[in-house]
Amino acid sequence: MPSPECSRAALDRRADWAGAIAEGVAAGSLACTKRGAQPALPELAAIRPLAVTVASTLISRPLD
Repeated sequence: MPSPECSRAALDRRADWAGAIAEGVAAGSLACTKRGAQPALPELAAIRPLAVTVASTLISRPLD
């Protein structure tokens, strides 16, 4: 069973917006690599390295 930390969303863990978006994109991308909804849910240990790569490509700017 995953630890409670693994099952909590980034914003619930008090991550900043950019970090939360990066984790969401990473988690969604990883979920597309397996069949089935529940088996495809990635572990946080798999999400975090990809989220670092995603975060490095994010551009933040004010909305008009």
